[in-house]
Amino acid sequence: MHALASNTTGSNNIAAGYHAGYNLTTGSNNIDIGSPGVAAESGVIRMGTITGTTSTQSATYIAGIYGVKTATAGTAVFIDSSGQLGTVSFSIRYKQDMPSNQLVMTQELIANMLGVRREGVTDAAGKLQKLGVIQSGWP
Repeated sequence: MHALASNTTGSNNIAAGYHAGYNLTTGSNNIDIGSPGVAAESGVIRMGTITGTTSTQSATYIAGIYGVKTATAGTAVFIDSSGQLGTVSFSIRYKQDMPSNQLVMTQELIANMLGVRREGVTDAAGKLQKLGVIQSGWP
């Protein structure tokens, strides 16, 4: 009910749920599922309702992601404090901007980023340390 009620000139929008896409005025190519959307934005997918910094929903479950390997190498996805998904790129050419020449990461963090078991990271880290590529442990 009232889905896309304020959309006056947008096109190719999809809205599902009570007041879904209600705030969308002129945007196009959006998908709002249970979200009122944002005026004049285009090409955005929004699911759920956020009021200020509080989400009406307390958890998200998406089937077919966890434990599924991609056909090619992938990129880690991060979630910022507003709930936006994105990736972070890192280039060694920006190393001079880092406070030190060390990037400290736990094996558990690496395993979670790569979607593998921690034991696999332990084995690989041992081999890389023997080659002198990485340093393990505290300096």
